[in-house]
Amino acid sequence: IDESDLRSCIKIIIKRKRLILAICLGSVITVAIVSFLQPKAYKATASIMITPANATHKVRLKSNLVLARIIQKLTLKDSSGREVRAEDLLQKLSITDAVGDNLIHLEVTDTKPQEAKEIANAWAQEYLEYMKELEAGPASASKGSGVAKPVIFCGDLNVAHTEDDLARPKPNV
Repeated sequence: IDESDLRSCIKIIIKRKRLILAICLGSVITVAIVSFLQPKAYKATASIMITPANATHKVRLKSNLVLARIIQKLTLKDSSGREVRAEDLLQKLSITDAVGDNLIHLEVTDTKPQEAKEIANAWAQEYLEYMKELEAGPASASKGSGVAKPVIFCGDLNVAHTEDDLARPKPNV
């Protein structure tokens, strides 16, 4: 950079100092207002140790059975007074697992710190209870949860109401 270029840049900055200060001050004020108006979010974390650790636990932790147990235990209500839906509760939850150990961290984000703590603790407790019931046998897995036991269909299901619904009805018999 040439010395004359540097002097011309400094002259431009001095000439436009009010505009530069106004932009900086406006940005600071805007950020302060936006951050002040945003709702506060509190995070609570519960950690559970599971052996052997595998991806199945993450799926089960977010299952409707476990979520329904949490909602029932805490009698969670939304702002209108209706029972919280499992999908809405799931949006508050996140799961992280530490690589190399058997810890799974359950994180809950909520606008109320007490509720975040209660949901995180209930999530860990209800999941551990659910896992104990699964280990005890499939008949007890949904016992006490108020939720019907899930039915899983596997295989190729060919369903036809009449022969007309099938492409080749004779070979399919």
